[in-house]
Amino acid sequence: MRILIIGRGGREHAIAWKMAQSALNPELFIAPGNVGMRHITAQTGASVTLVDIGENETERLRDFALTEHIDLTVVGPEAALANDIATVFTAAGLRIFAPTAAAAQIGQIAKEGKLPIVAGEENMCSQMGICTLSIDYEELGRMAGKMGV
Repeated sequence: MRILIIGRGGREHAIAWKMAQSALNPELFIAPGNVGMRHITAQTGASVTLVDIGENETERLRDFALTEHIDLTVVGPEAALANDIATVFTAAGLRIFAPTAAAAQIGQIAKEGKLPIVAGEENMCSQMGICTLSIDYEELGRMAGKMGV
């Protein structure tokens, strides 16, 4: 199995490390990767190749995946998601593990505090019928005060 991992950080390193340990014996390509990721080969015996293509170069990444007959692409960085890499790869007939830009944007808006995830009638999940964890913020505040936070 040939797998392309997009990214250069700790998250992508952890993904590559675990995939390298798979019984499927995957051939890993990491774009762009980092120097520390080269050690995965020595530590696991897996084939790891760093590819000199940036996370934001969506078309070049797609062309690489097509040329190298990549079976699966895994995306880590939010910037690549914002460039809608999932839609581009899917349109080219490539398998990719990543949300579309629209789906990733919901997560980013929530992360920035612009979307109240848990807040009565404004709770988007509740309005859409999605079960979520209910949080009592008053009780949470009291508990934090008792712990000196």
